[in-house]
Amino acid sequence: MNTLKNSSILPVFIMLSATVACGETTKDPPLDDADADTDTDTDTDTDTDTDTDTDTDTDTDTDTDTDTDTDKACNHLDLIFSAETRDADGPCTECDVASELQVVGRIDNPCDEDVTVLGTCIVSGWLVEHLTGSETSTLSVLCPEAPYLWEIPAGGHIEDIEPWETPLRAGEYQLHTSFGDIGTHDSTHRFSIR
Repeated sequence: MNTLKNSSILPVFIMLSATVACGETTKDPPLDDADADTDTDTDTDTDTDTDTDTDTDTDTDTDTDTDTDTDKACNHLDLIFSAETRDADGPCTECDVASELQVVGRIDNPCDEDVTVLGTCIVSGWLVEHLTGSETSTLSVLCPEAPYLWEIPAGGHIEDIEPWETPLRAGEYQLHTSFGDIGTHDSTHRFSIR
């Protein structure tokens, strides 16, 4: 009997507890915020930068180095002596057998100033040697006995051109040129006849 009575009361108590709990969680009193926090910070930066940089470069180093190098004047040792062959089309190393052949002795001045050379004639003689055979032929020049001065302009040249009258058959040749300057320069040039 007591058991039935107690068990019927228990559900009512649980329901009342749940109702109170729900009421308490849904009714929160409004908050009254009376905090009037105002920032009154009046910090003012009055720092003045008075650093004035007055560094002045007073380096008065003057280069007083005097260049005493004097270029040596050009002379005949600076000249370029060369030999070449020409056919109807101009300078050739493979020359046309049907064209007249010319032999040339040339002196070039690579300097920036004129050069004077003492000699009897530009070329004193030529010799043509057949490299695949035994024949040689020569061309001599009659030079004056007394030497004279040649002036070769700066960056220019002088030359002596002679026709080679001896017929040359097809083959490989070498031209030897003897110059008539006091230094007696020589030059060679290889060419072929086709």
